[in-house]
Amino acid sequence: MRFPHVAASVCLALLLVFAITACTSPEPTPTPTPVPTATPTPAPTPEPDPTPMPTVEPTATPVPTQTQAPEPDATPSPTPEPTATPALSSDIPAAVDAFVENPCPFSTQPGTPLWAAQCGYLTVPADYGDPAAGTYEIVVAVFPATGEQSSDVPVVYLEGGPGGNALEGLAVGGGAVLGPLNESRDVIVFDQRGAGFSEPALSCPETRELTRELISQALPLAEENERYLDALQRCRDRFMEEGVDLSLVNSAANAADVNRLRMALGHEQWDIYGVSYGTRLAQNVMRDFPEGVRRVVLDSSYPLEADLFASIALSSERAFRLLLDSCAAESACNEHYPDLEGTLTEAFDRLSASPEPGEASFSLDGEVVDTLMTGERLAWLIFEAFYQTDVIPWLPEIISEAAKGNVEPAGLMLSNSLINDAFFSVGMHLSTRCADEAAFTTKEAIAASVEASPLFARLQDPEGTYAQDAIDTCALWDVQPSPPLENEPVRSDIPTLVLAGEFDPITPPSAGMAVAVNLSNATFVEFPATGHGILLEGDCAKSIINSFLDGDDGPDASCVSAEFSSPAWVKPLREITLTPADSPFGVKVAEPEGWEPLEDLPGRYLRHEIAGPVLIQAVIPGITVEQFMEQQVGSIPGVTPEELDTFPAGELNWRIALIEIEGRLQIVAGAQTPASDTGATSVLVALVVGFPYQRETLLDDLLFPTLEVFGS
Repeated sequence: MRFPHVAASVCLALLLVFAITACTSPEPTPTPTPVPTATPTPAPTPEPDPTPMPTVEPTATPVPTQTQAPEPDATPSPTPEPTATPALSSDIPAAVDAFVENPCPFSTQPGTPLWAAQCGYLTVPADYGDPAAGTYEIVVAVFPATGEQSSDVPVVYLEGGPGGNALEGLAVGGGAVLGPLNESRDVIVFDQRGAGFSEPALSCPETRELTRELISQALPLAEENERYLDALQRCRDRFMEEGVDLSLVNSAANAADVNRLRMALGHEQWDIYGVSYGTRLAQNVMRDFPEGVRRVVLDSSYPLEADLFASIALSSERAFRLLLDSCAAESACNEHYPDLEGTLTEAFDRLSASPEPGEASFSLDGEVVDTLMTGERLAWLIFEAFYQTDVIPWLPEIISEAAKGNVEPAGLMLSNSLINDAFFSVGMHLSTRCADEAAFTTKEAIAASVEASPLFARLQDPEGTYAQDAIDTCALWDVQPSPPLENEPVRSDIPTLVLAGEFDPITPPSAGMAVAVNLSNATFVEFPATGHGILLEGDCAKSIINSFLDGDDGPDASCVSAEFSSPAWVKPLREITLTPADSPFGVKVAEPEGWEPLEDLPGRYLRHEIAGPVLIQAVIPGITVEQFMEQQVGSIPGVTPEELDTFPAGELNWRIALIEIEGRLQIVAGAQTPASDTGATSVLVALVVGFPYQRETLLDDLLFPTLEVFGS
């Protein structure tokens, strides 16, 4: 379905974990990394996650900036006071009594980043204007500062989507998003009304099951869209039978929940960090409840007045154009992938005429489904890939392989998309997006944006159904439209840090500037060569964010220009140069030129964090090569290793076995070292992890040359 929503970046390094654990555990580790989303299967949808209309189209390669936001056209008018809340019924507790401690709905085992969480649920009115409408329960987790607190003011994290399952995604991702924020301050994370563990939950298993069915087919888009609307209708009918009023789930109500949570936890003020849709929600809070907000970080933002439905085509067009132009402008990328635009068109045409079958992971519990890669699915997966900075440099290779009919790399992205889809509430997404946006757009405006975006029209809307799909979806969902206030700029003098990524396909830098221009005390920072969501972009982003939260209205952003420039394009795998290097093992290891050390461990390297391959060299004492091969290769349930002929290298004879697990090829080599004077012996182990299609190159250009060096 065409769903460019944002889910949490879960399991960011599972590809690498998979490679490492193969040396230490006989159990296979689940496949890779859900990458922030887009859409495996075309379907009608109002455009999910933030896609603002660019106010000023950036140049192909924007210069990194840290600027005080431009002066607004007029002095920000005072934020209107929130409307008075009717007296609550006796069944709804006052805000100060509305939070109840409860066990966390996710694992808090010691040793994990989540172990210190303090959880509970917040009771909120379903309708703040009608106490008789009942209540919702919002699940909340408070994560105490892991180090010395620099401030007693906590940060509340506002998830994207709308519809992202914040707590479940956080747990699956090992708490990654907490790291940059809660070393010196408490962080509060909650599932917004209708999402995640909160009740009532507005997930739609009907659409999830349809995706499982359609991902192995290549139906006309009109037929897929019709079936998607049917699944949505069944989901909506179920909510109606359960007595759920979908019109009560929108950004204004969500913002009131945020303010009620602040009061329930006893904070006079707090700081806000919002990402993607969370920036829209943050602006609602800044407008309606400014008294409770001290500072705000808007990461990958868009203004309330943006026509999200009409802007996705333009924003996507810009991201694709930026990729193609950036590669053409960089000599090495252009040399390895000449005429990338022509190659992209070739890949699309080939897969549209003859879709390629494959397999993909559907969930983190190991379920694998048959798939069919079409041209349009490939295009939406590339759109999705722009969200994640680490995937962008790999895109030219993915496109080039697809043009040859090889969709294994694209299949990895499809796995990520399908997995992420499980951490997303479709009902919450549609209720919020259709209420806040549908009344302020038209089919004609959406169609005009598609017409103005030739790449989008050709690759992502080849049958011209996109505009009608968006209108039809919200018409079916049929929620009460939000008032005109929800389509007006938010003006505020609350100190605000606005962050943007150059390649962001849905909230481009121009959208962040459109937000900042109406905030009189805003600072705007653009990160070159990055995607959607800046929080996890390393120490640079972390230092800027924390400096701002510590009170610096103009944080030092010089690290941006020093550390971020253009994408480090992935070179073709065939170009591997190995050099001998010393190691603490007492033997030489092979070091691939230009590859990165893996976790700074000796003998371990990777070409690219997501694309791989990975090379691991290790010495294991006190074991025989027969024992090692049996434990690490022969005992994996359901996997039959392929044994190769023994490979002699110097005094060593290497046993080699190949196994495939969840779309990954692992090549394991082991050799017994000669006994020492004390009779002790060890096993030298070399492990290569890559894609099955890379088999010949992994063996001839990487493993065999490595065995000639390793152990010498």
